[in-house]
Amino acid sequence: MFNWKELEDALTLEATLGIDRWIRRNPDKQAFAVAFHECYSELDGVITIPQLAINAVDKTMKDNETADGGSKWNSADWPWLEIFPSRTRLAKWESQLTKEACKGSEEHWRKTEKRFHSVLVRVVKALYRHLAKSSHVTPDFVVYIDHESEDLELIRRCVPARLFQKHFSEFEKEKPPKTSSQDARIKLLFSDLFGNEKEIIALGKNAVAALVETLDDPNDGWCAAGLLGDIGIASSLVIDALRHRVMNGKSSTPSHAALALGLLGDLDFLLNAAKVKATQEAAVGGVMIRLKDRASGRGIRLDYRPAEQLLAMKSKKVSDAVAEEIEPGRPPLQIEVADVDEALRGLSLEHRAIRQHAVMILGNRKLGAKAGTKILPAVAECLKDSNATTRRLALIALSNWKLAAAPWFPAMRALMKDEDSLVRQYARNIMDQFKGRG
Repeated sequence: MFNWKELEDALTLEATLGIDRWIRRNPDKQAFAVAFHECYSELDGVITIPQLAINAVDKTMKDNETADGGSKWNSADWPWLEIFPSRTRLAKWESQLTKEACKGSEEHWRKTEKRFHSVLVRVVKALYRHLAKSSHVTPDFVVYIDHESEDLELIRRCVPARLFQKHFSEFEKEKPPKTSSQDARIKLLFSDLFGNEKEIIALGKNAVAALVETLDDPNDGWCAAGLLGDIGIASSLVIDALRHRVMNGKSSTPSHAALALGLLGDLDFLLNAAKVKATQEAAVGGVMIRLKDRASGRGIRLDYRPAEQLLAMKSKKVSDAVAEEIEPGRPPLQIEVADVDEALRGLSLEHRAIRQHAVMILGNRKLGAKAGTKILPAVAECLKDSNATTRRLALIALSNWKLAAAPWFPAMRALMKDEDSLVRQYARNIMDQFKGRG
């Protein structure tokens, strides 16, 4: 059983030692912020213990607002980025935390990460109490977790309400009054399309007309096109407007309009546009968006046939663009069980780019054990592929299935002697993770 209280105590002790040492070494400074930062984690993989940083002003300053405003709350720019006295003592906890997170399903991993964040919040509050009456901090100093993906909510949990209002309220988005009209709400949200993407998407059909009107805006047209694709309403108004921008748009709008059409399923139009030199690049991107991570979770079924139609054009430029759109290293499309048969078909296609794409998306353990009985043997066959990159991707995909891939561990270990140095390196690193586990 993982001991969360011992982890909390260890983190609190190490952080306190680090802060106290910083105070001894910087007697002429007053800290106005302490932050956990570099909160790195990988779903179903490592959860790291973040670094601890301090920002401070000279004691001679009367008001800490005279500090460098540009980097005041961006911990990555602070002068003291790592004040833990030793990472060695935390290494075992990091290892045990990752082991705990990865011992079950992805849902267990997410719950473990969430619980770890709660531990960090308690550590933050303990550090704040430790420093609250110290002469080495400013009267309005704060301790918080600087976690980019958590937005401001994690900071709100760490910082007293009055200090959150003083230091961080400027970063909150302006909200329309509850009594404001729909038109007033749309006007406010449209003042920052990019910053208010989630809210605009939530408006659904109520935002469509205003977005269509914004398509020709020189600054926001591209964003409006993307939002129309994200909202997902394939009305004649939307389709006609986006088609027009693909054929006649300016700047970056044609490519974003094509991406939106791809998400909305207007593939016949895009395949025809791919035959025309002026619209080819945008159209290929629009077709291929359905095989990329942006299509995940939208109910878009996996279908390699449009990509095959592009490749059948026998155009090197088109073929190169198709391969570039789904090249290894990009975040993979998240498929569902209903897509497994098409992904398995992709493994058999002559086009290497599609085969490699299929290998990557089949390395998804959440598809479940039943699907795994078909997936794992097929992916394991790719360990024998004549292409080194495909062999390497097959190693990664199998390793993502963890111990379910144990029957193929001997074949995976054999690649430690592969003719390709990168394949050998990956095989060694991956099999090291499974030492003594199959």
